Amino acid sequence: MDSISNHVSRITGSDAGRRPRRAEPAAPHLVIPPAGPVSVSHVADALRRAIVTGSLKPAARLSEAALEAEFGAGRDTVRDALLALEGRGLVTHEPRRGWRVRAHDEASIRQVYALRGLLERHAVAGLMESEADLDGLIAALTAANTAMEKKRAAGDAEGYLKANEHFHALFLRHAPNEPLRLAIELLNDMAAPLRLARLTADLAGSTAVEEHGAIIEMLGAGDVDAAVDAMHDHILGNADATVAAAL
Repeated sequence: MDSISNHVSRITGSDAGRRPRRAEPAAPHLVIPPAGPVSVSHVADALRRAIVTGSLKPAARLSEAALEAEFGAGRDTVRDALLALEGRGLVTHEPRRGWRVRAHDEASIRQVYALRGLLERHAVAGLMESEADLDGLIAALTAANTAMEKKRAAGDAEGYLKANEHFHALFLRHAPNEPLRLAIELLNDMAAPLRLARLTADLAGSTAVEEHGAIIEMLGAGDVDAAVDAMHDHILGNADATVAAAL
């Protein structure tokens, strides 16, 4: 069976996705055959996963013809999937040049982190406006942070990132705000390839576990205001490292 890097090579029309055979890990297919006709959501979800996990690199060209062949999908299905991803900020389109995975410059990275900081701050502040079970939240946050610590010790950058996203999602599970959840999810998708590249390069240097621990302690002391400020600083504090790893 082909690895995901081989699928990427066909989609981009290059060898950019290939890794040396001896270093290539086992990976799932990019395309999982659906039970029925190929849908827009099937194509969009598969491409989204490839972009978010870094299998499709920033600025990689996305050939519509290659995608049609890869997914066994029609032109309209592929184009609608790409338009959906463009709406999520994951791909870009230029007339006569076609589609590419979005590439970020320093300004766009800092914009993503600035907005994430504001939204994550609001997510924590929502605890004061709801009847959230604070003790239950603290227990869940502690478990999520412990999972992150284990992933860091194991050198599992992708698992660490997923556990990190779970930690942050817990605030909105205990103080629900659907528009805020969707906005943060969109920004997480845009930032995920950048964050994964940084963590892959220096997972041991990540201090998110310790910063999360401080936020948990503030919540345990009943100081939600301090936790709000700490969350904002925590997000913005990662911008410099992400810029350095991406550029």
